This record gives sequence, C-alpha cells and structure tokens, in this order.
Amino acid sequence: MVDRLKSLVLPALAAAALASVAGRVVSAAPPLSRPPVPLASCVAGAAAAASPLAFSQSAGARPAGQVRYFPRQDLTFSVNTTADGDVQLDARGGELGFRKKVRGNGQYSLEIEAPRDKVVFSVSEGKITVARGRKTISLTAETAEGQLDDVRRLLADSRAVQLLRSAGAAFEASDEDSPATVALLLSDSLVGALTGDVGAPRRVARRLARHAGTQMRPVAQRPATCYYQWEQTMLWAWMEFEECVVLDNMWVYWCSTRWTLQAESAWFSLISCSGFGLGM
Repeated sequence: MVDRLKSLVLPALAAAALASVAGRVVSAAPPLSRPPVPLASCVAGAAAAASPLAFSQSAGARPAGQVRYFPRQDLTFSVNTTADGDVQLDARGGELGFRKKVRGNGQYSLEIEAPRDKVVFSVSEGKITVARGRKTISLTAETAEGQLDDVRRLLADSRAVQLLRSAGAAFEASDEDSPATVALLLSDSLVGALTGDVGAPRRVARRLARHAGTQMRPVAQRPATCYYQWEQTMLWAWMEFEECVVLDNMWVYWCSTRWTLQAESAWFSLISCSGFGLGM
C-alpha cells in the first residue's frame, strides 16, 4: 500500500499550478513526506533535522521561543528543541497534558495524559503505533480492518483522548491560526481518525489551506515570509490529499497519514523559520 501511495501524485496541470503559486518549478514527484514548497531553506541545519526518526526519551529539552496561554481553551503552550534535533511542543491545561516531538521529515511522537490515563502515538511513513497501559497496537499498510477496530476499542474510554478531542474542537471552531493551534489540530485530526471521526483530517486540511487560495499573487508581489510559504505548502498538501482520497478512498487512513507527515514537516519548518514563535 505504501508503494501505491508513493505513486499518487498530482496530475501535471495541478502540479504546474501549484509550482506557479509557490514560484517554483516542480521537476519530479516529491518524496512522500516532503512538500514541493520547502520551508527548510530558512532553517539552519535543516539537513540534519531530516534524519530518520529516533525519538530519545532521555534527550533534554532546550528552552527556545515562547510560552503562550490561550484563555478560551485554557491551555498553555511552550516550545523547545531537544538535543537530537526534534522540536518539542508541550501544552497543559486543566486535566490535559500534551507533548509532541516532531522531526524535520514530519515523523513524530505524541503523548497525551489525563489523571490515571496516558496514550502514546508514534507516526512514521509506514507505521502508526498506539500504546495505552500495557497494550500496544501497530498499524501498517497491510493492517486488517479488525486491527483498526482494536484501536478504536482501546481508545474508546480514554479520558486523555476525550480531552484532546474537546480541545481540538474548540480550536477548530476558532479563527486562530498560530503554530500552537496548528500543532494541536494536526494531532487531534489523526487521533480523531483513529477513533472513528474519519473526516477529521480532511476538515483540518481544508481549514489550514483556506487562506492560500485567496492570496495568489504575481511572483514579484509574493512576500518572502515563513507564514506565506507555509500557507502555500498547506494548499499543495490539501490538494494532494483530496487527490489521494478520490483515487484510493478504500485507504483513506493512509491518505490521512501521508497528509499528516507532510503537514508536520511543514510545521517543523514554520516553527523553526519563525524563531520558535507561537504567536504568529
């Protein structure tokens, strides 16, 4: 299935249109998790950050950037880098604890906590791992429908999942577009898909691309800003996600996973490019 997803690219006209929007020429199909509008050009050491996934539990976080509080959602976010090059985002409010480590290639780990409940997700190009308590389930391209049902049952009564989904709904309903908001929405969309809300990634993909299509400008007038590049990248990722769903809707979970990796990689570059700011 992964090979099939790798072969899904936008038709030539769509790719050319996106290249025009971004002011770049797409000469070949992009890698699975790397959009053709790279933000990494403004990130020091980007090549090293794109190394294979190797989340280190012992890697110390290095304070950088900002702490930001969202009163309506009652969540405080902080962003750091780790010794092994990840960007780490922490959020806490009420009973919810949230920690996410993202690599430059979009692969990430996510921990969500509530009193007496903890769920850990690990997402890579060909595998999603979900762990809660003593049980761990791995999903791959060959996963049977029964294993997806097992994941839904594993998470059905999770207080941590319920709190994350509630926070995600609150941010989704707002007009907030900061990197902190995006990070939580991306996580909530995949968790939603795994718990039965199959449309969550599609809603978030459309939301994150909503401004880019209205801001198409001549090349000379395009702002050389991190956020403008981010918007164009998310437009591309959304269009490719829609293409994937139309051509292969039996495997919508892997269309969602592919989009998630593209979006997380773009988020990594956005947060690095913007100097680890959470208030864009």
